[in-house]
Amino acid sequence: MQKFQLFGVLTASTKNENLRYGIVSNLAWLPYVLQDLKNPQIFILTFPTTIDILAGMYQTLPTRIPKRRKWKKFIFEPYPLNHDSNGSLTWSLNQSLSQSLNVNQNQVSIEDVIVTCTSNSRLFTELLEIVSGRQLSYAQLVTFLRGRGWWPSEIQAEIERALFNGVFEYCPAISTDRWGQYRCNRCNSIQVEKRACIKCGRIECGFCLGCQSMGELRACDCLIFRQGAQVTEKRKVELDMQIEFSEAQRRASFMVVDFVKHSSKSTALIWAACGAGKTEVVFPAIKYALMNGEDVLFAIPRREIVRELAERLQKNFVDIPIAVHYGGQSWYSQSPLVVATTHQVLRFYRKFGLVVLDEVDAFPYHGNEVLRFAIKRALKPSGKLIEMSATPRKQRIETITIPARHHGYPLPEPYFLKCQLPHWRNLSSDTLPREIIEILTGVPKQWLVFVPTVESCEYIAQIFQSCLQLKIEYCHSLDPKREQKINSLQHDEVDIFVTTSILERGVTISDIQVMVLYADHPIFSEHALIQMAGRVGRRSEAPTGKAVFVASKNNLSIKTAIKNIKKLNELARSQGLLNTEEV
Repeated sequence: MQKFQLFGVLTASTKNENLRYGIVSNLAWLPYVLQDLKNPQIFILTFPTTIDILAGMYQTLPTRIPKRRKWKKFIFEPYPLNHDSNGSLTWSLNQSLSQSLNVNQNQVSIEDVIVTCTSNSRLFTELLEIVSGRQLSYAQLVTFLRGRGWWPSEIQAEIERALFNGVFEYCPAISTDRWGQYRCNRCNSIQVEKRACIKCGRIECGFCLGCQSMGELRACDCLIFRQGAQVTEKRKVELDMQIEFSEAQRRASFMVVDFVKHSSKSTALIWAACGAGKTEVVFPAIKYALMNGEDVLFAIPRREIVRELAERLQKNFVDIPIAVHYGGQSWYSQSPLVVATTHQVLRFYRKFGLVVLDEVDAFPYHGNEVLRFAIKRALKPSGKLIEMSATPRKQRIETITIPARHHGYPLPEPYFLKCQLPHWRNLSSDTLPREIIEILTGVPKQWLVFVPTVESCEYIAQIFQSCLQLKIEYCHSLDPKREQKINSLQHDEVDIFVTTSILERGVTISDIQVMVLYADHPIFSEHALIQMAGRVGRRSEAPTGKAVFVASKNNLSIKTAIKNIKKLNELARSQGLLNTEEV
């Protein structure tokens, strides 16, 4: 792993003889790093060491060497570098430094011990484009540019010159506080283990577990980052809406644009009924931000929705390329409009003027402080965040509501069926309650039957198969044929589809009916129940249907879910957003 040395610089313009500090991985880069300074007096303050140790030294420098007359009290002997009478940069080498450079002279011209560096504007331009609005490890940045044909020595010298001149900022990948607690500076997690490291040679080197899916990050690495570019000019953006807004969508869209334009608040929540078309509602606000030169991020917790959303955005924003980021894809893709999973947002740093976060209440975003930290850091200081949810866990002051679906029919209101269900392991064709069979066979349409666990999914499907003369299928998160089975459901090849909560979101099936078995199970929160019931009546050709919650007792989650669905219908009706002829 790269090791660095801390150096200080004095120039004729330096006031009060205060040192200006920098880091360098190779003393050979110093003439290149400092080429913009006139007559620099340079002091090498440390031996080569890892960036996390170096950062600890740097933090104590103001108290340890505040002025030149006290530098000798510093624990490392400084090595002064000065210009000779001819203007050539020379080192005054003591014995230890001479040995490290394999040089015997006391006064040596710098050309004798280093390769002369020259400014490379093309590399700098490429480096600036890559780092702007991102936070990347030093090793990752070097590896990426090597793949583009640059030599490592060129890359390192250019990075360190940019760091010294303040073009980029840097910090250790993993820091240690005064109590010895590790914290990752990429994801802000304290899930850091001490492990032996073959890169820096230490027996104990911090290794972050919180963001290891983004690539290995160790304490001996360095993070390079830079805020996104400031808006300099406006863009021409064409929005080709593929749908016609309902009245509820039109009102909400106007309010979202107004929030982005004028609100003093930084965050707004869109609370939309399941199937209300909340995604398209933010498109005019995205257009406004893009036209004003801002970059926009559309973040989604789940990977499987990213590609689908990117296709929808591309159909609407035909002249704007879409950058798509999810696990397994290249992390580098330049575009003012980015669609990414929330995990991939960890790579960005103050880049976006507008961030739209969908399914804010869903796994894995809900309750994950790492992902919340990532979203906050990806925003510019003056940026706006729009959160969207059908089941918000808390409503902020700035809340925009879409209480009605685009087709103008009310949300199907679930009803509770109290039924003494035995434990699923004791369920059989004989103990399966007759009411359940009558409901499933009484409506000759497709049924989604939600069950609480993976273990119960296949078992209950087998029970249905034994007592119902219908085509039965099941699916859960561990099913290797999951996509194939969901495809058969969407093509109307299945009568009853038993599944877990994996299908509570992101799937639209025309004319589907829903039953939730063991709805009082702790895994079924009010938010999950609302999403499950929201699978019914999403299409205009089949805007109604049945949703049944089956349980032994009517618990708080069931009551709250039904109450909130009815509340949205009442709100939509009071605003005149529902069809006068409700089916």
